[in-house]
Amino acid sequence: MKIISFTEKGRITRVIDYPENACPYDDLLQMYPDALFMAMGARVNDINDYVNNGEVVPRPRMSDIKLMGRVLYGVPAGASLSVEGQEYLADGSDIELAFDLPGAYRITVALWPYLDEEVVYEAQP
Repeated sequence: MKIISFTEKGRITRVIDYPENACPYDDLLQMYPDALFMAMGARVNDINDYVNNGEVVPRPRMSDIKLMGRVLYGVPAGASLSVEGQEYLADGSDIELAFDLPGAYRITVALWPYLDEEVVYEAQP
């Protein structure tokens, strides 16, 4: 059996493979009162899945994010953008990118429960 611990927002924090019949089920419920219990063969990935309404489901993608020229479109309000170790909070509007130095800049967009999205912007001299 798999025992899945998760936060109230559904982020999976731990997956335990527990031998069947190693402990009475009622004892497991007392040890892990807020956990989800699944069959041993169930697929669970703490990075790509989350718990929604008592089920382990795949995390959705932010499919609307597009980099066109110097503008990043489709970043939802509340998402955090990480660029060169700096964090920024998106307000839902289009984001015009500007950098002082030429080069490749990796931009990571994160908003729970979505999977993180990453784009690379090539700043020209």
